Amino acid sequence: MMSITANGVRQKTSLRCYPLLTLSGILNLLGFAYHQGILLSKISWENSSSYYGCTHSTVPGYPACCSGTQDASWPVIREHLCPAGRPNLKYASALFAIAREELGVNETEFKALQISQQSLLQRYPRQAVHERFYRNPFQNATLFTHPTGNLLYIPIWKGANIQINQWMHRAFENALGGILLEAKLDHVLPIFTETSPLCIVTAVRDPISHFLSGYNEIEFRRNSPVDIPLHKRKYLTKYYQMPIDTLKDRKARFQQFVYDLVMEHAQGFEVGVFKHAYSMSCILSELKRLEKGKFHLTGYLPSLHKLSTKFPEFVQGMCESILPNRLHNHSLPPVPANTHTSSYDLEGFYQAAKDVWAEDRPVANALCALHAMDYACWKDLPDGVPAICQELYDSTDFGYRLLSSNR
Repeated sequence: MMSITANGVRQKTSLRCYPLLTLSGILNLLGFAYHQGILLSKISWENSSSYYGCTHSTVPGYPACCSGTQDASWPVIREHLCPAGRPNLKYASALFAIAREELGVNETEFKALQISQQSLLQRYPRQAVHERFYRNPFQNATLFTHPTGNLLYIPIWKGANIQINQWMHRAFENALGGILLEAKLDHVLPIFTETSPLCIVTAVRDPISHFLSGYNEIEFRRNSPVDIPLHKRKYLTKYYQMPIDTLKDRKARFQQFVYDLVMEHAQGFEVGVFKHAYSMSCILSELKRLEKGKFHLTGYLPSLHKLSTKFPEFVQGMCESILPNRLHNHSLPPVPANTHTSSYDLEGFYQAAKDVWAEDRPVANALCALHAMDYACWKDLPDGVPAICQELYDSTDFGYRLLSSNR
């Protein structure tokens, strides 16, 4: 396994397994221990490439340490998290639990909080935070429908969704014979069948960058009575009450935000503005949920770099066979520039979050755990998985903690 030192650096430790022994196994083990000069209570099995970091026993008559697993590599874990490009929400709770462990949270403390919230949840049933984080859709999708085919853009907040929506209107609103509309996915998809000519697209960015930007957006809107209604502010968690005057204050506030998130306060993260920091795989979960999973993304743009020209090129290449009359030999307009004020980071929240990501290893590890689902689902990101996250995902105990949770 891996242990975390005070500065957050991961160190290898051995994973110990204590399976039930048969009588012959006990006798053989006693003999083996005698000859090897080891204490029975300290037996530690050498790790191998299995999900749970266990090997078959090298002691005659001693049962295998763990069974039914052969490989703990990130590619295999990734397939468990997002098989066929569909998030496996059975692991949502485990990812939050791992994030809490990385922050050093005592699970007893977490369970005490959950118990204290039981009466509230019984009166006002709601999704757990770990479910909302990976499941809630962001907003209305934009559909261009034409007799020759259909183009559906599914937005991701903090994924240039406003710019792309504006571009959809510029490019298709006045198209002859076509209709452009905005509606919820569960209103749009039922009008299509599996054989309908439908091109479904979106645009994503690095998941950690998306989370940090989402947090900045939440802070940008913190005083808005529309985004955070006054009557709901009393339910917000500790981070919301912390000072913001200095960079040190803002860094401590972001650290508290991450802590409050992984602690899953029932009311603290239900206001819609918090969706800005939710996992980008939410849209994949929604596609999986609707229409019995008949529809998949046709493709996604894996970066927002040079969005102005790259997104029109992407749509033209990805959807031309579905919308030939509209896209073949037609020049699509560029995506408009980003003019959202929050992107200027005038109050320094974005920079504070970036600094914490770079400097605070336990917080970084917790964010990596939360975003393992995104890195599993969005495989074509130009920069791949950040080195910090890859180190966590490659550690034996990550695979053990995650995959053993779904046994």
